[in-house]
Amino acid sequence: MKKRTKIGKILYYTGILLFAAGFAFNQRIGIADTPEPYGALSLPLIVTGIVLVITSNFYKQVKENKQDV
Repeated sequence: MKKRTKIGKILYYTGILLFAAGFAFNQRIGIADTPEPYGALSLPLIVTGIVLVITSNFYKQVKENKQDV
């Protein structure tokens, strides 16, 4: 995580959190007895989490290359 900016880190960790919540609330692969509103939100949470993790890759720090001339 050293190569990402602060915004990139926030997007990455938020995306991981949303993905994990969506994965847990999914009735087929996560918790079996989730209430209906949470089960309906599982797929959008998973997709949003993946999109945020992919978006965080565009917020990388620029490597400064100093050369003596």
